[in-house]
Amino acid sequence: MINLFIGIGGTGQHAALAITRLIRLGALPPMKGRIIDAEDKSNLATRLQTYTVSNLLPHPLEGADTFYPPFDKDKLGEAGVFQDLFLARHAPPEERELFELFFPAEDAGLNLNQGMYGRPSVGATVLTYSMRGALAEIFRSV
Repeated sequence: MINLFIGIGGTGQHAALAITRLIRLGALPPMKGRIIDAEDKSNLATRLQTYTVSNLLPHPLEGADTFYPPFDKDKLGEAGVFQDLFLARHAPPEERELFELFFPAEDAGLNLNQGMYGRPSVGATVLTYSMRGALAEIFRSV
């Protein structure tokens, strides 16, 4: 039986909102939810975070009202460039070559503050990178 849902990005938020509704209707059992996304101010995020039928009832998907950014937004900066998570400005050529081997140039410049643009390799890399950092709390709590 599923007792934890982890939603990643905007698609994960949509799925979490659907699960929230199904729990409220009794079609799914109560469960915990963890939402991983740097964007927590969108209309979708607000709907998920504040979902309620009555002020007397708790959020149906326990924990889905809190978002966990997959990286330190302040450290990454406003540009939020994917490659900046892994490469220092003056990284040795070997490190740059390895990064370029694993990721195409269009992925390297993605602004993660805007999302991961449906690129599973980027999402999986950010998630793995963050498991012991920004997302450590999630993995300790499950």
